Amino acid sequence: MNEPVDDFSLYMRNLVSELKNVQYQKGEEIHKAMKDVLDETIDSLIRRTRGLAEKYAAAQEKNVSPLVQREQKLLDLGLAFFEAAGYNDVPFGEAYIEAGLPVNFQHPVSGKTALHETCAYAIHPDFGYMLLEVKDCDFLIRDKRGRLPYQDAYMFCRSVDLADKIRQKTLEQAAERNIELDFSSFEIKIP
Repeated sequence: MNEPVDDFSLYMRNLVSELKNVQYQKGEEIHKAMKDVLDETIDSLIRRTRGLAEKYAAAQEKNVSPLVQREQKLLDLGLAFFEAAGYNDVPFGEAYIEAGLPVNFQHPVSGKTALHETCAYAIHPDFGYMLLEVKDCDFLIRDKRGRLPYQDAYMFCRSVDLADKIRQKTLEQAAERNIELDFSSFEIKIP
């Protein structure tokens, strides 16, 4: 990686490093192979968001509060994660998830999650399969039109296997939460 390092790149490296240090405080060390994979995913995340560095540099010149900057960075990373789902950018998605950022981020305009986006627009299902493995992924979040991710998968997904697995996960989460789903009309009934 011979790319020039910018302030945002350093910020991302420090953020992920801090998250990892907190996670391994009890004396555990990151195995070298895991560290190499983590470095690779961080680099992917930095490359994907490199254009944001100028934005944050300009904000610092305007004396924007660090708290406001932090919230803006998290919003921008959430939007980048959402966009990565549509482009099937798995390395960015893995880096985002590895950094502990919210996998259920909802787009502020559409209310869609990355799972909605990958079901509706991704040509390849890899990003969707990655989200299936994430423990915190919520399959019952509805977008502003009231659609579940499975509905987008049912209507638009190019992978029948992925759509079936999303349906199964949706039904499992609904059963855990005592929510009755009717996929024939895509209505939800809460007892």
